[in-house]
Amino acid sequence: MEGKKDKVYRIVENNWHERGKIRTTNYHVEVQKKFLWKKYWSSIKEDYWDHKRTIEFKTIEEAQILLEKLKSAERINGWSERVVGGDPRFEKI
Repeated sequence: MEGKKDKVYRIVENNWHERGKIRTTNYHVEVQKKFLWKKYWSSIKEDYWDHKRTIEFKTIEEAQILLEKLKSAERINGWSERVVGGDPRFEKI
């Protein structure tokens, strides 16, 4: 992606506390976005029935794998399409 700045990502740890002890921990990935002059963080989400929800992981290693896929511009959700053959006489318009 020429001419575009690299996106900035971060991994966030979430802890559920009960009676002063950490009971569960999970991780999610966020991307930094900008609207007008204000920067903010947005979670990477997936479709879930009729809404979107944050993609959560039980280990930081799983979150790092998603982060690497996002940095390499690999598709993480949805369909992809590419042309794999055609008429050799076809010319781009």
